[in-house]
Amino acid sequence: MTNNLELIKKKEKEALKTISDAYVQAQKIKHEAFDKSQKIKKKAKDEANKNSIQVKEDALKDGTSKSKKIIIEAEKENAKLITKMETNLDKAIDYITKRIMSGSSKD
Repeated sequence: MTNNLELIKKKEKEALKTISDAYVQAQKIKHEAFDKSQKIKKKAKDEANKNSIQVKEDALKDGTSKSKKIIIEAEKENAKLITKMETNLDKAIDYITKRIMSGSSKD
């Protein structure tokens, strides 16, 4: 009977050791899984940030390009308007000069 009791205690100790080892292994696996998930999250976040920066840079380049085109078109339109204004000013000066000359010849 004592032999059976000792055998039971021995088996119980072995079972507790097995349970303890399994628990330690489970904790290791849990920590490894957590570390891997953190690495994956960090990698995904870094990739998202990288993509976000690229999108912003592309948008900035596109916006800058469009702004330059708008400025160039505005400068062209401005040059046309200045030329037109100079032409109208020349006509006005000619008209005023003729009026003055015709007015002074009447006096």
